[in-house]
Amino acid sequence: MNKTLSTILVLAFLIAVTGALAFGYYFEEMGEGQEVGANEITDENPAEVFPTIYVTIATHNEDVDYTVETDTFWEHRKGLVDFMAMLKIEGVDYNYQTDWAFIEAAYEHDTGTPSTNGKNIFRYITENMGFELDTSFHTTSVNEADAAYLLDQMGATLSSTVGGFLVSGSESRFAEYYSPVQGLLYDYTWTANIVWGGATMGHQDEEEYWVSGMWNPASSEEYMVHDPTVDLIAVGIYEQGWDGLTDLLEKQAAGELDPNKIYTATIFAPQENLVDPAKISKFRADIRKHTEYTQSGKMQWVGIADLPAIWDQEYNSQPNIYSYFHGHLLD
Repeated sequence: MNKTLSTILVLAFLIAVTGALAFGYYFEEMGEGQEVGANEITDENPAEVFPTIYVTIATHNEDVDYTVETDTFWEHRKGLVDFMAMLKIEGVDYNYQTDWAFIEAAYEHDTGTPSTNGKNIFRYITENMGFELDTSFHTTSVNEADAAYLLDQMGATLSSTVGGFLVSGSESRFAEYYSPVQGLLYDYTWTANIVWGGATMGHQDEEEYWVSGMWNPASSEEYMVHDPTVDLIAVGIYEQGWDGLTDLLEKQAAGELDPNKIYTATIFAPQENLVDPAKISKFRADIRKHTEYTQSGKMQWVGIADLPAIWDQEYNSQPNIYSYFHGHLLD
């Protein structure tokens, strides 16, 4: 009995030792620090290293006085609802960036319709569609705090994103965004977290602001200078449009982009285009043309407010200002 037991124990020990040696050899072959079962990188299957390009879609509506042209308000509202329905089906994010006149018209006339589940357009955007609601003001008589107040009265919440602003000039309000903004019409306060879409008056000679990436702008006089002690975050829109995105994807494919830095781009969809079903269909087709890039991780549709967390968690808030014309400006 004892001899049989001894033999069994010896055999068990030999099996255990053999298994351990085999496992150790396999682990060593996989490479130090690599998880067992991870995809092995070989000469036949080299690793492709590239930075993801984070792409936003945005709409402005500053070209019409909707408080006077109420028929246009309802026409544009319907087009916006149709456009958002398409985006939702395609699974992409969206930033609606409204000017004051559209807010006023909605406050005066929009108590909800069947197409928006009985809600005003702004509640529908944020509650039903789950999209972001920003401002893009082209007036100095009211500000974002006034917009936040009026939207609050309608049951909607304004984001902390400035959706387009003048970097400099006599009408620039950029400096105001470094501290809480006090309403001009209402006793209300709003605070910016992100400035997006730095521009010049009339978009004249603004090519120096065609940049991709994120950074903390040092001051209103030093927009393109990074200062990590500043809380305000700038997001570049590059050369906005499908051509700009194509250019950035081509530079990505050519290995010109740093995989350790964040890159951003924007596709702009003017509100007046949304009343045309053919233009919505064309926009859908352009989204679908980029499916291979989203599936491979080379680009990702995001809302602007999603970007700070991505920048922090994936890139440790490392600044990047990548010029359409001149490449990396911070290198």
